[in-house]
Amino acid sequence: MSLSRAPSFMTALRVRLELKAYTLIGGGRVGNVIEHVKDMIIERVKLGKGSIASVHCKLMPLVPPTSIKGVLRSIAEKIAKRLFTGSSIPEKLAILHHQPTPFEEDARRRSNLLVINTVHSDMRDVATLGFEIQTLEELERNGVMDRIPLGVDKGLRIAIPKDESLKKAFQEYLRSLKAKPSERLAIMLQGLEAGADKLFEIWASTLCPICILFGSPFRGSALRFTALLPAGLRVELARRYHVAIERSRGIRAEGKLYSIECMEPGTILEGLAYLLLPPAPPEAEDSDSVLSSEYSKALDCAQKLFEALMKYLENLDILIGGATSRGYGLAKLSLEFINQELNRQRYYFRSN
Repeated sequence: MSLSRAPSFMTALRVRLELKAYTLIGGGRVGNVIEHVKDMIIERVKLGKGSIASVHCKLMPLVPPTSIKGVLRSIAEKIAKRLFTGSSIPEKLAILHHQPTPFEEDARRRSNLLVINTVHSDMRDVATLGFEIQTLEELERNGVMDRIPLGVDKGLRIAIPKDESLKKAFQEYLRSLKAKPSERLAIMLQGLEAGADKLFEIWASTLCPICILFGSPFRGSALRFTALLPAGLRVELARRYHVAIERSRGIRAEGKLYSIECMEPGTILEGLAYLLLPPAPPEAEDSDSVLSSEYSKALDCAQKLFEALMKYLENLDILIGGATSRGYGLAKLSLEFINQELNRQRYYFRSN
């Protein structure tokens, strides 16, 4: 189904995850801990005498929202690199959007750039990651930033993208910051001590279609999931045994086994998702922001990317959870509009 979008559009979707292999939720670096597989949910609440409530809880395996969003974000990054050509600012940012590798994180630390997930830098430029560094004083001298608040160190450095179209659009954003309250602008500039690309990432996450859908450290996500619980709230957990591996030599450890608790194939988990495409960039509430001219294109790209993601899920399976390299986590994820007719309508939201 194609989404229609008014000044603001919201829809609800039913999420269904059918496991096709044993699935471990809570694996990875933290190890297999039962507390990560299970969560405590309220089964029923009884009101006793004297208005004292009696709450009954039970342990229930679930798939957390972060796991679903992480998988879909990773798929969206791969789709964006084939779907978009880089003909606009939002398309370029979507192509650059990625999770930094450990090697890149080291390079970012050496260049005084943010070490966050996710980033919008050029991995092909090993030396500078696609940035040139300038100080606030240099930008003020060149007329890019002509309103540096008192008390802000003009020696602070800002990362400017080398790509000409990104550079031009980002510098226009920097010029527009003079309309912000001086106290808020000072806070934004002081944060450059943590990373020279902080202002760039704030700007990029506002116009990046992937960040619009899945969020970033600087903005909330338009696509939000509930935890996925077993259909019927009943499920049996399996215990699987494996040969332990010596990390130093990469071979089996003599006389050592280990076990993991996981969900069995055929298990079905269900939940909900909500998609809200906001009508205007977050910055627009402060000023007549230059972001607005590109934000409409960014929303169109986000909508196009979401529809491509839906097509992907219709035809292909996903890998979710831990130990996927050992054959765990194959599953079929489906997103279905709850009310086809209702979701063809347009939704408007007003702030009081």
